[in-house]
Amino acid sequence: KNEDGNWHYEFLAEKPGEYTISVESDEVKTFCVLIVQDPFAEILEKRCRFIADHQQYAGTIRELSGAYLAYDNEENHLVYMSENDYNAGRERTGMGVLMARFLRQNGIDGYENLQESLKKYREYYLRELVEKDTGLVCNDTNRDNSYFRLYNYPWAAIFFVECYKLWKNIEDLNIARNILFKFYEQGGERFYPIELPITELYQELKKAGQTEDAVALRQLFCRHADQLAKNGRHYPAHE
Repeated sequence: KNEDGNWHYEFLAEKPGEYTISVESDEVKTFCVLIVQDPFAEILEKRCRFIADHQQYAGTIRELSGAYLAYDNEENHLVYMSENDYNAGRERTGMGVLMARFLRQNGIDGYENLQESLKKYREYYLRELVEKDTGLVCNDTNRDNSYFRLYNYPWAAIFFVECYKLWKNIEDLNIARNILFKFYEQGGERFYPIELPITELYQELKKAGQTEDAVALRQLFCRHADQLAKNGRHYPAHE
């Protein structure tokens, strides 16, 4: 019991998991459920290893070779359907972003298998989802763009920015640039994107000496910001 009159109880968990602590005072009973997790760095590493070991397609369907797919943890198998968020594009890109960022922050040593997995995913992405010269980002494997979706562009741009920061391959920076030019060519300045890599891409282009492209993108970014500011609170209901 502390000087302030409050009771303090220190709980030390032996391992990660769910713990229930019962509390009783003055004939009043309650309980507290605690979720104990591994350190965040360990969670990230486990997640990346799970992606490489379980979520990367290595079967006989050529179009999916190297893809990161959804995974059914109850039946323990990959999931692919062309419908929306079960396909091989869209938010699946987030797994590639995570893998590249993890390797960039932790280095390659000891994670060679993760780097090989990421290289296979990059090959898949360029083969099946993106036209690197035009910046077109498709909705699903086999360059299927029958469903037009601007939300895919920020994911793809972030992915290639992360790959560029990891490997310093100028092609990745140029692909990210082309993706955002294509994004704005298709009406991006009126769109409400999630995680558009504005500052990162602008700075990396300047550092790489691509000043003209950096300035052109900055103008597009500013026009985009002006449009959103003009809209104010009158943004789309689904946002």
